Amino acid sequence: MGTVYPGDLDTFPTFVDGQDIIYASHINNPGDSIVAIEQTLGKNPQGDYDTVKERLDDITVTSDLYYLLPVSKSDFGGVVRQDAGGAVYETKLYFGCGTNGAYYKDWWEYDAYRDLWTQKTDFGGTARQQIVCGTYLTKIFAGTGFDGARLKDWWEYDIGGNSWTQKTDFGGTGRNAAVACSANSMIYVGLGYDGVDKKDWWQYDPSLDSWTQKTDFGGVARRGSAIGLSGGKIYVGLGYDGTHKSDWWEYDPSLDSWTQKTDFPGNARRFCGSTGAGTKIFIGAGYSDVFQDDCWEYDTVADTWTQMVNYAGVAVTSPFACSFGNKIFMGTGGDGAVYYKDWHFQSYLK
Repeated sequence: MGTVYPGDLDTFPTFVDGQDIIYASHINNPGDSIVAIEQTLGKNPQGDYDTVKERLDDITVTSDLYYLLPVSKSDFGGVVRQDAGGAVYETKLYFGCGTNGAYYKDWWEYDAYRDLWTQKTDFGGTARQQIVCGTYLTKIFAGTGFDGARLKDWWEYDIGGNSWTQKTDFGGTGRNAAVACSANSMIYVGLGYDGVDKKDWWQYDPSLDSWTQKTDFGGVARRGSAIGLSGGKIYVGLGYDGTHKSDWWEYDPSLDSWTQKTDFPGNARRFCGSTGAGTKIFIGAGYSDVFQDDCWEYDTVADTWTQMVNYAGVAVTSPFACSFGNKIFMGTGGDGAVYYKDWHFQSYLK
């Protein structure tokens, strides 16, 4: 048995990495301590399971609010960097590009069940930073970014074939610091910087390889925003237009409409890690004139924000965050002096 941290134990399995089960305690108020036990797989309070996948998926949460002690995982398989991009397909993340002063185009698969990084075929376009990505069926779509010029090329990665095919260029201007999200068999791309800040919003149909301009983002034009998906709706906010932003917006693809929601209560910032999980959106780290390490959960049903356990790494800008089910992972980034490749199971979102 591993370390026991003081507090009241609620024994439900929250993540399995092939070696340990990580447990967490119910947080009754922000001052309560966190409990985590690392326990060798086998018999546990939930009984025996046949596969690691079944153990990972068999999660029962009955209390209102849980936080986890973050768990460090295997470092990203490439070199240190920030401003990388990626997208999740089932239990794997496909991830790459970015910068540490040089630009990169290497492309990696992260297997969340095995905690294993495997290098795949390099991204099909030029080496770059601030690429955006989305998922459709067994394909990852990726493009835009900056390689010394602002880019609008768009590429399809075939997971099974481990190969890249160039598709129709992004419908807007070439840009970096945009955001993207997959929803309802479409990929949405917008905002960013092409020499001026942008607020245009585009829908990509992977089945037709075509772009359609949609209603502009509801806030002011900006770059370096946060984005996440929940319940078929896309949540976008924060960012920078010369001033750091904290406003928060919901986009309904079925209505092609934007609705302003409760502002982010932390320091206004840009280039944080963000992702959606269930009815929640996760936001962590970023830059707001200083580097940040705080993490937040947005409840899309209640339209409320809750501060979570701080990021397991150092305060950074431009990390990458993703979700496997309701389990949040985050890593890489930079702090102005050092680039990083650490990778963490950061949080569980009920």
